[in-house]
Amino acid sequence: MAEQLNRDGFIKYPMAERTFKKYENGKFRKDGKPGFPTPSGKFEIKSSLLEKFGYPGLPEYMEPIESPVSQPELAKTYPLILNTGTRIPTTFRSQFLNIPGLLKMQPEPLVWINTDDAENRNIANGDKVRVKTKRNQVEFVAKVTYEIPSGEIELNMGGGSAYQAEAWAKSNTNHLTDDENCDYISGFPIYKALLCDVEKLNPKKK
Repeated sequence: MAEQLNRDGFIKYPMAERTFKKYENGKFRKDGKPGFPTPSGKFEIKSSLLEKFGYPGLPEYMEPIESPVSQPELAKTYPLILNTGTRIPTTFRSQFLNIPGLLKMQPEPLVWINTDDAENRNIANGDKVRVKTKRNQVEFVAKVTYEIPSGEIELNMGGGSAYQAEAWAKSNTNHLTDDENCDYISGFPIYKALLCDVEKLNPKKK
């Protein structure tokens, strides 16, 4: 392998042969029978497995625990919807945030905020800002754009580790989220339906 890498500059792994319609010949199921890996063997739009454990077989809308509808008083202080988790090309979750070549592409963690929301808060593109929830507050750099809907923000995630570049090491998005607020079936934390606000950081006085 090392010899090939030195000789050719790359290593090519063989691609496994693609198999189509595996449900017809039993390659989807542990018992080898044709069909899908569901209790019925059929493609289930309504999940019999979820129903077996007492959950709805079809998706049902539930208002988030923390939203302008469920907590209108909290929304007066934190009127924006916080979203986090979108990947960026220069990182893999919390990795690569200490590599100079990749940091040149994005040296600081961003909060994407709608142009109108930013204007109402006297925030310009590139300003250092503070994102706040009822749990904590974290510093980011504003990315002002109409590409995100008004009333919402999107945070870069992955920061918070000491080995990362300083700006990223200080921007732990997890400080803003709530590990007690989880999906009632999967137990996965809610990262895209929390209340927050964004404010411009005041310049330091000399």
